[in-house]
Amino acid sequence: MDYLKKLQSMAEEIETKESYAGYFYSVSDVVTILVIGLLCGLKNSHEIYQWSQSKAVRAMLMDYIGMKRFPCYAQFMNILGNVKADSLDALFMSWCRMLVAGSLKDKTIAIDGKTVRSTCKMQTFESPLHIVSAYVSEYGLTIGQVAVDDKSNEIPAVQELIKLLDIEGALVVADSLNCQKKTSKAVVEAGGDYLLTVKENQKDLHDDIKLYFDTENAGLEKYCACEKGHGRIETRTAIVTHDIGWYENGNKWTDLACFGAVRRICDENGKVSDDIRYYISSRKLSAEELLKYSRNEWAVESMHWSLDVVFNEDKTLLIEKDAQRTLNTLRKTALNLVRMFKTTIAPKSSLVAIMRNNLFDPSNIPIFFQRLGDVPHFGGN
Repeated sequence: MDYLKKLQSMAEEIETKESYAGYFYSVSDVVTILVIGLLCGLKNSHEIYQWSQSKAVRAMLMDYIGMKRFPCYAQFMNILGNVKADSLDALFMSWCRMLVAGSLKDKTIAIDGKTVRSTCKMQTFESPLHIVSAYVSEYGLTIGQVAVDDKSNEIPAVQELIKLLDIEGALVVADSLNCQKKTSKAVVEAGGDYLLTVKENQKDLHDDIKLYFDTENAGLEKYCACEKGHGRIETRTAIVTHDIGWYENGNKWTDLACFGAVRRICDENGKVSDDIRYYISSRKLSAEELLKYSRNEWAVESMHWSLDVVFNEDKTLLIEKDAQRTLNTLRKTALNLVRMFKTTIAPKSSLVAIMRNNLFDPSNIPIFFQRLGDVPHFGGN
């Protein structure tokens, strides 16, 4: 399968905020140009437009995807701003289902939000743009997202996103902000399990778990792992219990089955830090599994890091909120493709190196997609 041509075909169904009958250029063509430009590591719409004007790139676009007309910069930006972001997000989620052809059973879905920092001080935004993403940690793929106007609205957004995803048999991990009874219920009703970090926002629960592990430590299952490198020694110790009968409010958390704690001691060039995190889960995890899955929660941060470092997302100055959202979605589309290429074809290459190969030689882009289409889907046989 050619993932780009499939995306281009699906993009023909993208809705727009206003009629664009007067344009001679399609929304799908502009979306395709943006995705390819992002695959080359270009950071914003202006860079991508300039790049698309070169003879080599135009020849590749004409030969590879049959593009016949190329908009001027004003038309290019008008079409970008006219995309209805909710419609693109729905398309993105449908497209991602092709990437993960098999079940997500026993995989980790990390859910977390990110604020686009450039929108914090822009007068055209009533509140900063905050986007909640679902990320399959084992695959390195973003599979869905919803946008909210402010971080304070993240909790209901996470619950909405869970309902949109196919999480049958998966373990949903989330931070303490989303340690909510309604969130645990939404996950279980969708066929998944949850692993939620417990902090002071659930003070009674946090204090009860802490007291339990402080007083009932002996005889509980433990697992320890140590990592060394770059002047740092990090030791993580996980401890779990499936004995939850002592907790009076256990029935308020849907299918609660496990309490856990992870202690992290880090010695970095003689400076030692020591902290403990507490967890609840609907799955009876072993101590080793708790350590593994709790670390998978942080995988989504690597995607957020890439949005900032590779694409300078936090410096993007677009006054149209939907345009900001559109670029966020397309950046994640490009990251998914590059991550798949690295995992299945070029494991020794960095994401940036793969992107630069596309940038330096536009004729490499059809080859990139041909090679990617020849490998099995994630989750496939």
